[in-house]
Amino acid sequence: MLVTTDVSTNTAILHIVTVRLTSSAAIVLKNACAESLEKSQTVLLIDLSGVKNIAKSGLAALIECYSENFAQLKIGFFGAHPKIQATFDKFGLTRSLPIFDNQEQAMEALSVRQLPLRGTRALILCAGMGTRMAPLSFSTPKPMLDFLGQPLLERLIGHLESFGIQDILLNPGHLGDQIVQNIQNTASRNIFFANEGSPTSNENTTAWTGAPLGSASTLFRFQRDHCAFNDDFVVLCGDALTNIDLPDMLRHHRTTGAEVTIAVRTVSREETCKYGIIEADKTGRIISFQEKPDAKDARSTLASTGIYIFNPRALRYQMEHSEADIARDLLPIILKHNSHIQTYSGNFSWIDIGCCQDYVSALRHALKGEIPNLPIDAVELRQGVWLAKGASVSRRANISGPCFIGENTRVEAGASLKGSCVIGKNCRLERHSLVRNSVIYDGTLVKSGAWVDQTIAGPDWSAKLTLTDNMFGNFAPTDGVVSNYLAVQASLSTWSLLTKVG
Repeated sequence: MLVTTDVSTNTAILHIVTVRLTSSAAIVLKNACAESLEKSQTVLLIDLSGVKNIAKSGLAALIECYSENFAQLKIGFFGAHPKIQATFDKFGLTRSLPIFDNQEQAMEALSVRQLPLRGTRALILCAGMGTRMAPLSFSTPKPMLDFLGQPLLERLIGHLESFGIQDILLNPGHLGDQIVQNIQNTASRNIFFANEGSPTSNENTTAWTGAPLGSASTLFRFQRDHCAFNDDFVVLCGDALTNIDLPDMLRHHRTTGAEVTIAVRTVSREETCKYGIIEADKTGRIISFQEKPDAKDARSTLASTGIYIFNPRALRYQMEHSEADIARDLLPIILKHNSHIQTYSGNFSWIDIGCCQDYVSALRHALKGEIPNLPIDAVELRQGVWLAKGASVSRRANISGPCFIGENTRVEAGASLKGSCVIGKNCRLERHSLVRNSVIYDGTLVKSGAWVDQTIAGPDWSAKLTLTDNMFGNFAPTDGVVSNYLAVQASLSTWSLLTKVG
């Protein structure tokens, strides 16, 4: 028996009472999610205290319920008996699903904490070229890079939604059409685009041309053209992962009375050349900025994360040029006028994905479960081996993970995956191919006998991970690594020819 009760206009609880939970629950779970969305509810808690036993098909139904709806609806599970909890642990689901001991804990995590930021607006900066992310950024804007089943940008938006932030502003620039086409409004979020680029056409094709303004100029444009900010608002970069407690940061911002609050992390002195470095007094009030100083010149090891809370009065200063940057131009002007800029150094994780090395490193940490509160949108086939929807792996494939295998990807018998590997969507690894400590980009075929080692490889380019930082230079393709789409087309053409001959 399954019964839904509303505990508030925002939250519903689905009570499941059954001797054995099987695949038959899938349709009821689907209907419960649809009903919550129709009521504009943002939280659905699933009470498992009445479940006596659970089949693998029942686990699959819970996973499907969560994975198909988490972008629109916060779903949590609570009250499982120890036997059911042990089953979750056995299949690694406690790392990928929001599972709580009781209703109060689930309410606190998913519902109550979001209320402080209801009505707050957030801007995610996503216009940049991402040149240090080449060659990945050749065909994909950096915020849309897949991160274990979800684009980085979707993960950031999901984090904002978890606190009740519904109004989200985006400024698509480089390859911005991909952002516009793939980031959609839902019942729990309103997306507003102010494009920094536009489609351009010639006789044969239509392409998007980016025209980024600069991050500070973006703020001024939103305020000038759309009156976007009438209260404190959040600004984040679209190429980072974080679990920062934004309600706590906002409380700190308002308590100090700052015009701008910047989330900061301490880095090693050797890393100061990668970040904007901040000098602050004992109260956390900022005294000066340094942009990527050499280690010997750095006045501190406090780095800006590019996560800000602004009060609208900070936008009263006029920039002297149209391509103004927040860190380089706006913040120094605010400081020059003796206005208050504050640091926030709460306990949070933050991963800056500035270049390919950062991207691969973050993927590896995530596969090992070392990034807090980061769900993997896939099923754990066995310990450390994740399969996204539609992926298939031969029982005779040789896999020693951790690894993630993307949607509709096929790993054939005799193919080998060694070490930390991420295989994108619509890929194919033929028999006798070897992928070791590498990332295979979407739509790629790794032919039989091909070796990909310590590399990011796509259909017509590759980049060695042994190089450092931006890896500018030769992006020659790896032998035996081609487009899977072309391979499929060739197979279809051959089949068509054979049918005609026959």
